[in-house]
Amino acid sequence: MAARQVALLCALTAASWLLYAAASVDPESTALLSLFRAHGGEADVHVAEVRPGLRGVVAARDVAAGEAIISLPPTLAIQLTSTATPAPDSAAMLVRRWRTDANLTAYWQFLPKQLLTRNTFPEAALDLLQSKAMKAYALTHQVQAEEIHRREDLAAEGISEAEFRHANDLVSAYSFGFQVSPDERLRILMPVLDATNYGDVDDEANVEVRLTTDGGFVAVSTRPISSGDEVLYSYTPACRRNDYSLFHYGFLQEKHPPRLCALDTPGGTLYDAPGLEEERDYGEGGILATREELQRLEALLAAFPTSEDQDARLLLGQRGWLAAWTGAKPLSGVEQLFVRFRMLRKRALRYWIDRLQEVLDLADAQEL
Repeated sequence: MAARQVALLCALTAASWLLYAAASVDPESTALLSLFRAHGGEADVHVAEVRPGLRGVVAARDVAAGEAIISLPPTLAIQLTSTATPAPDSAAMLVRRWRTDANLTAYWQFLPKQLLTRNTFPEAALDLLQSKAMKAYALTHQVQAEEIHRREDLAAEGISEAEFRHANDLVSAYSFGFQVSPDERLRILMPVLDATNYGDVDDEANVEVRLTTDGGFVAVSTRPISSGDEVLYSYTPACRRNDYSLFHYGFLQEKHPPRLCALDTPGGTLYDAPGLEEERDYGEGGILATREELQRLEALLAAFPTSEDQDARLLLGQRGWLAAWTGAKPLSGVEQLFVRFRMLRKRALRYWIDRLQEVLDLADAQEL
């Protein structure tokens, strides 16, 4: 699944979008679709640069709701290890296969050369997240990958730690976890299907992926898609929360109302991010509409060493002439991403604190 560093840019009109997408098709994308169709795959799409620096999948024709738009044959479903095993085990399988399976060269060459997930977060920048839990989780995953690289003796096969870390990133950001039988859930790479960018399940995603009876996979539209529209898939509902999407895929989202990070919800984790019922439960009569929950959220916000406004000013100070004028210490792209994450995290906390305060004040007034 294509990650990845989603930016909020102005939308193009349908006509200009189609022209832009057609003009932005690169040789790697063309070769990928040729490979796909040579194996019996069917795809009524273009794979193209949909925004500067970001490839995606664009519909090549009008598609009705419930219609197949991409059909992946079983021969192109690259099965890795069970989701019950550590992801680096899948990475070891993947890195060996791309070194030996020349039949899939066009796919290997299409895959991004660099990604950013928990596996490759630079350790020196982790404190900018202002989250001890996220830092600890990231370092745990990185140490685990190093141990599996040694256990598998990949260095003896000429596979460096850097190459293995990249394979691990691809497993994290591109593989699908799919139930292939009642007792087996596998990580699977799906050429073309995994080039689809993330779309929010509530209002953006327009396809769902299904297993076919012959072991292949099909992307079916959940609503009409016009020719030239981007095809978007909801990787998991957990991606609606920014700590989860950053940790696993390397991107952030800005929504209104903002969504709490998984770590800020009662009992939420980076591996089991809750749905949106928590925010609904802050409403009038909700089970979380309590003074105790308000105090918990306030304590979370108060514990940060910087405020939302300070983070915003830090990011603003990185902009061109302003950075030069103020002499601001330049932040790398990753560092800016981490500062933006913590700013959005605080924004969500502040919003729901204010919302919950209003609900509780109204309840108190009604009791008078």
